[in-house]
Amino acid sequence: MVISTAIEQDCGLVFDLLTDLRQYGLWLRRSGVFRGTTAIAPGPIGVGTTYVESSLWGTRHGIINALERPALVSYRQPMALRPRWLGTVDVRINDTLATVEGVTLLTRSIRLTFFGPVRFIKQAVALAFQREIVRTQSALKEYAESLAPSTPRNM
Repeated sequence: MVISTAIEQDCGLVFDLLTDLRQYGLWLRRSGVFRGTTAIAPGPIGVGTTYVESSLWGTRHGIINALERPALVSYRQPMALRPRWLGTVDVRINDTLATVEGVTLLTRSIRLTFFGPVRFIKQAVALAFQREIVRTQSALKEYAESLAPSTPRNM
């Protein structure tokens, strides 16, 4: 599944907000699907950074696989479902950012692979993921656009 949103803010700033796992609470409210990002590995956020995200459905143990400022961040988040007998969902996410006609286009591509009985309700699970991505992108857009325009960093 692929979901995009246009954000009227500098691409570098949007990237920084998206990758600052410790500050998600500034712009993303908790929900049944997202209870917060915890157990973030110490040090700067980069390739190999691990973290945990819990929800009513289960726990995602995430790792950042790729980080190329300001254009790409990739994550893998295997999710152990609750109750455990439901199985697991292997979640792979690629966020790409590009400046298009003066705005940042954030595109999230997500691949879900189902193991165990959860595969029988994969459409419902995929719909829940889709709704959460839309909610997350909307919250990020609202917060980013409320900030003063930034000066792009030289990389």
